[in-house]
Amino acid sequence: MSLHLRISMIVLALGVVITIVRMVNNKHMRMQYSLVWVVLSVMMLIIAIFPVITEWLCTIAGIQTQSNLVYLMGILALLLVSFMQTGIVSKQADQITLLTQELSLHKYREQESQEKEHVNENEK
Repeated sequence: MSLHLRISMIVLALGVVITIVRMVNNKHMRMQYSLVWVVLSVMMLIIAIFPVITEWLCTIAGIQTQSNLVYLMGILALLLVSFMQTGIVSKQADQITLLTQELSLHKYREQESQEKEHVNENEK
């Protein structure tokens, strides 16, 4: 792995960690979602500091250059994050639908009770 790629990976990983910490502190991101990015950044730092790991993984996977392995791992990590976010969005969409239905029922019942009260007042 070239020195330029290793330095780029270290700078990028540190930049991501700093950005994530700021976003969590400013309440722009929840802690549970930030942990994935911090773990990915730590893994990138480890690979950049110890390039022997990528050499070993390249040998096992049959990949000729370490940079290709790094890019492949990055793509797979982003796919994993995307998959996780899709699950979260799906769950939240279901929760929003349920809450909307409950709110509509509550408003309907409230409106019915107000109409009954109004009818009872008019009958008196």
